Amino acid sequence: MKPVSLDMLFNNKIFRIPDYQRGFAWQTEQLRQFWDDLVNLAEGRSHYTGLITMREIAVDNFTDRYKKERWLMKEHSHRAYHIVDGQQRLTTLILLLQAFVELKRSLCKDKSDRDIYVSETLTIDDAVEKYIVRKHPRDLYRTYKFGYDADNPSCEFFRHKIVGEPAIGAVDETFYTLNLTRAKEYFSKRLMQLYESNGTRGLQEMYLKVTRSLLFNEYAIEDDFDVYVAFETMNNRGKPLSNLELLKNRLIYLVTLYPDLDAITRDHLRQRINEVWKGVYHQLGRNKASPLNDDEFLRAHWIMYFGFDSKTNFSSFLLDDYFSPRRAQTPAAATVHSRGFLEPAEIDKYVVSLGASAPHWFNLHFPRHSRYPALEDAEVAALLKLHRVGVRYFKPLIMAVLKNETDSVKRTEAFKSMERFVFLAFHVHALRSNYARPEFLRAACQVDRSEKTGLAMVHQKLSGRLSWMFREDGTFNVRWFRGSMARKFADGGRGYYAWSGLRHLLFEYELHLQGSRPSKVSWEYLKKSKRDMVTVEHIAPQGPNKHWRPTFEDHDAFRDPAGQEGDATFGELYHRYVNSLGNLLLLSRSVNSALQDHSFERKKEASSDSKGNTLRDGYANGSHSELEVAMQESWGPEEIRERGMKLLTFFEDRWQVRFRSEEEKERLLMLSVDS
Repeated sequence: MKPVSLDMLFNNKIFRIPDYQRGFAWQTEQLRQFWDDLVNLAEGRSHYTGLITMREIAVDNFTDRYKKERWLMKEHSHRAYHIVDGQQRLTTLILLLQAFVELKRSLCKDKSDRDIYVSETLTIDDAVEKYIVRKHPRDLYRTYKFGYDADNPSCEFFRHKIVGEPAIGAVDETFYTLNLTRAKEYFSKRLMQLYESNGTRGLQEMYLKVTRSLLFNEYAIEDDFDVYVAFETMNNRGKPLSNLELLKNRLIYLVTLYPDLDAITRDHLRQRINEVWKGVYHQLGRNKASPLNDDEFLRAHWIMYFGFDSKTNFSSFLLDDYFSPRRAQTPAAATVHSRGFLEPAEIDKYVVSLGASAPHWFNLHFPRHSRYPALEDAEVAALLKLHRVGVRYFKPLIMAVLKNETDSVKRTEAFKSMERFVFLAFHVHALRSNYARPEFLRAACQVDRSEKTGLAMVHQKLSGRLSWMFREDGTFNVRWFRGSMARKFADGGRGYYAWSGLRHLLFEYELHLQGSRPSKVSWEYLKKSKRDMVTVEHIAPQGPNKHWRPTFEDHDAFRDPAGQEGDATFGELYHRYVNSLGNLLLLSRSVNSALQDHSFERKKEASSDSKGNTLRDGYANGSHSELEVAMQESWGPEEIRERGMKLLTFFEDRWQVRFRSEEEKERLLMLSVDS
């Protein structure tokens, strides 16, 4: 099998990416390696690029579905092929060539395509007709030399957004179309850099490398070869297929196996699978800055649809068990499988559920951008709070609630209950991350199957799993939280500053103070890298310098520290106060970190530069929490205690707990060594 160049590979051929194929999956790293291979390829040398496996599309199939290709087939001896393996490489080359064509056009705006040369003798017209698109002689339509089958989710996007065919109406975008766009943009930038450094000659050399120096082996599989199994096997040699990609191929394959399925039902099922996957990948890629992981969605849906089983791997269950080819031939043949015959209706039901779940999966991740269905403001706020405290293992359950509960008020209450559970269980009591995990994963399936009783059951489980945290009289049992905090203060520890729930508590308190006024702090700011994490400051600094020591020495507790149990020293007491809850402040700007050793008077007020302009570096210009602190005349032990008590009172109201007494709350501030 002699290797051929791209020019020879495209000779009298039309290539189509079939519906069972995944979309374009290459990322920047693969593109960079591909480009580097081209740039470093010496003139006159060849580079073996790999095997292109294809299957010829039977002439019988060239009916209405392929009517735009028929004239090339009949009058120009073209043959059409489905690409089974190698589509990532071929797509990359077409994207590169399209970017090349567009750059050449931009550099020669006053010339037509037939007068712009891509090499010494070849024009843009030659390149476009060879590799990209041919116009019908009577200008009736355009026929793509390379593209996607009409059922493939990327078909319309490739034609209209990549190649530039005028579009009527909106063109759907998916997780994979985002990759197409980014790849074309990558090559556009690289080609421009090449032109700026090497001129027109550099571009001509690159064109010849792409079309003449890259070599492929081409292999056409026979009609009776199992193309779906070949797809799974061959495509896993490169960038591994995701389970969602494999599942689409598997379901389309199963549809072809039913011997008694009529053509109308078969076409309906195949069309349903294609439409659902198109919708799923649209939802996964809707947020271009943060595309969602397809296998995480598939696993969450598996949990919701089939029920969680800790001993079962979801991909093995779907591909090797439930949607096994052995179950989809005849009822008699399927008896060897423990699950028996897989009815086509079961495939349809599963696919419909998958498609219906995808918008809710997007909404739970990006509630501010929800639409179709759009979330109410209250549930958006509740979901954002849940994200801030940590969604943990609740995603399948949240998706089930969004999918099955039509009352937004009830959905909102469910999200609030989950947020309270996460905060109390994992931040206040520092329980293991898998606490109650199987129970709430199974609850997702229960909600999906029982619309009426599902949410009541969820509330019951959430309350039941927290019941041990409360005494018989209903008050909050602080013993575990106080013990955990004591360990954080021990041996010079950072106390409340090291508490995982601190940022969430302070941010929620900021929202409480904010009310209907403009926001001054964003949660995204709080999630910056550790290097920039200057969002919580000690009001009184960690070291008692000349500005602060007198304020603390004059307080009763510090004048007689030996009166405290354990013969506490000034340093020990000071450490407790400055790391107590009341001395920790949510900041609105990183510049405030520069204030940490200044006096309270300097921290409160904004300073001025040499020109008299007010700087935004004092509490008086900061967050609502900073403004509250700035109203104090001075700052010392008593103010730290009072603010700590205020924050714990907010803690009670916000997370629906009740301390037994004011004395118990004060002990929780850890201001004395016997706390």
